[in-house]
Amino acid sequence: MKNPFTVGPILPGEPFCNRKPELEELRKRVVNSDHVVMFSPRRYGKTSLVRQMMKTLDEENVVTAYHDFFPVTDRESFVQKLAVMVTKATGKGLTHPTHPSFLDNLKALFKRLVPTIETTPEGINLSVHYDEKIGVSYLIEDIFQGLSRYLSREKRKCLLVFDEFQEITKLDESAAIEGSLRGQIQTSREISCFFIGSRRRILQDMFTDSKRPFYKSSFPFRLDAIPRDELVNFIIDRCASTGKKCPRKIAEEVYDYVEGYTGYVQRLAHVIWDMAEKNISAGTLKNAKQSFMAMESLDFQGIFAGLTRTEQKLVLALAVDPTDKPFSAKFLSKHGLTQGGTQRAFKSLIDRDIVDSELAAKGSFRLTDPVFAKWGAANSIGTLI
Repeated sequence: MKNPFTVGPILPGEPFCNRKPELEELRKRVVNSDHVVMFSPRRYGKTSLVRQMMKTLDEENVVTAYHDFFPVTDRESFVQKLAVMVTKATGKGLTHPTHPSFLDNLKALFKRLVPTIETTPEGINLSVHYDEKIGVSYLIEDIFQGLSRYLSREKRKCLLVFDEFQEITKLDESAAIEGSLRGQIQTSREISCFFIGSRRRILQDMFTDSKRPFYKSSFPFRLDAIPRDELVNFIIDRCASTGKKCPRKIAEEVYDYVEGYTGYVQRLAHVIWDMAEKNISAGTLKNAKQSFMAMESLDFQGIFAGLTRTEQKLVLALAVDPTDKPFSAKFLSKHGLTQGGTQRAFKSLIDRDIVDSELAAKGSFRLTDPVFAKWGAANSIGTLI
């Protein structure tokens, strides 16, 4: 029997826990051709939520397109990702991708870019070619104008989803890309853009800094945790649908252990379901926690290894000792930190959302990810539980 809990983004059609108010609010934004900047910590279910909404919009004849912009390394990769996202969306339902009329239809979209299709043993690859001397602003303009002509002809609306959008700030031409995108979304009446990211500090700065192109261009949408009772009932019901009994107390402990992070709830419940026969016990939960933490350790080790030595020391310090006074002599001395090094480390960790940027703005400093904090605390004291 298939495990009823999902590891990774939930695909359209798979069991989805509530989020009905959020889905309806976001749908209205698309109907009104509004733009939205959505932010929350990792593992909160942003991508799953958007994909569920896209399925509903597809059924309403809205053109939908999604792309993850992590990693985007230069202007060429950004243009490729944006153009391919648009061509795939507008090409839905035309004909089979290898049919000549499919490519003809796509080529008619643009004036400066030329879509190409390559058939390989692994499948069909879609890419675009263009004169590299053309400025990035003109290329973005070509993509949006082509999409607008298509939507006007077909009398349809469109949703473009830019996941991990903050990654474009790393590019040499980021200012030109931001400015050109802002100009295009301002003049497109059929297109709604959703900008999503897990590095909240950087993403929020893009949309709240009055000196940045995207200032006040989009509605802010904060995705909060699913209420405890709703997610607890979801765990119980999904187990029951496969003939397994999960006591409410166990389901509540699952939610509390990961502090309601939707992705982690699914992953821990997935491990519990695999271990249990018919009845899920406290012993099952204990063993599942150990297995779950071992699984997540691989990801956390990679994050930790990418930090400087001072950042690593600060992460371990906050894992066991979250504080409102991180620059006090007592805290610094206790954890072997210096004031100057700690200030630089905090800025870096907040930008990467490893330290909670929203709490930091209020003077409270702690790690964003509660499971990463548990991993850090366990490594700090030498035991993983």
